[in-house]
Amino acid sequence: MGASRLCVGALWLCMLPTLRANTLPPVARVHVRHQLIRTKPVFSLRAGKMHAVHMDGNELDVHIKDAGNKGRGAFAAVPCATGRWVCTYIGQLISLEQTQTLYTDREPEYLFDVGNGCYLDAQDSTHFSRYFNHEQNGTLNFTVDKDAQAVNFFAARDIEVGEELTFDYGPGYWVAMRKAPADGTDTRSFELPHANTRPVGPPPLVPRTMNQLSEAAALPAADARLCMLRGLEFFGACRLPSGDVEVPFGLGPNAARQSVQPELVDVTLLHEALARCIADRVPG
Repeated sequence: MGASRLCVGALWLCMLPTLRANTLPPVARVHVRHQLIRTKPVFSLRAGKMHAVHMDGNELDVHIKDAGNKGRGAFAAVPCATGRWVCTYIGQLISLEQTQTLYTDREPEYLFDVGNGCYLDAQDSTHFSRYFNHEQNGTLNFTVDKDAQAVNFFAARDIEVGEELTFDYGPGYWVAMRKAPADGTDTRSFELPHANTRPVGPPPLVPRTMNQLSEAAALPAADARLCMLRGLEFFGACRLPSGDVEVPFGLGPNAARQSVQPELVDVTLLHEALARCIADRVPG
């Protein structure tokens, strides 16, 4: 893939809901379904290791080179007949929790969702499957085997020597990214209606000082709860896969943390947690 790739999903668009979820449009926080073509289990993975599968014994011979405005790309070095197995996607098998640890300050670029909360991550892979770019009518199709946790690519049509190996990332990827594919690769429009329309009224309060916390505490309970949760997100609260929010009671690695239900948590508890964070941020 090119240098700007975020997260290609096989069964679903692989936008991780716990990574900067509050900054993404709603569509980026749901799984966007693709068609699943099942294959028989061909191998099993062990977490943390690179794996490959040879369905007919031979991967396609491929060259990696410049792909213009798409960055680097993978190109066929030999002719390839329709339906021929090209390769499997090579990467480390990791969990959702591991993605949160690995990508705390940047977006994952090479994740493929293989189901059951697991992903293949090709960030450190040197395999050519890492360089498959997007094209609406790509030269490749893929299948996903959730039992084997494998992604396999096949020729969608006859491919000539020198043709780029590409596949359709799916509409959900581009809608979530809020950007257009490279020129000449797609005829569809992924522009969100009113995507750039500013909300009416002032921005919501995010308490980061004691005065702002007092202002939030004076709001009706439901509004105060939302306001304080926003403040705690600023100080490092994170949403868990269960939907609960883990809030910090202070800053630093030794600060206590507690999981709460965002719709039901007592405002007093949030007030206490936020007050400790503010106090740690500005000692004295």
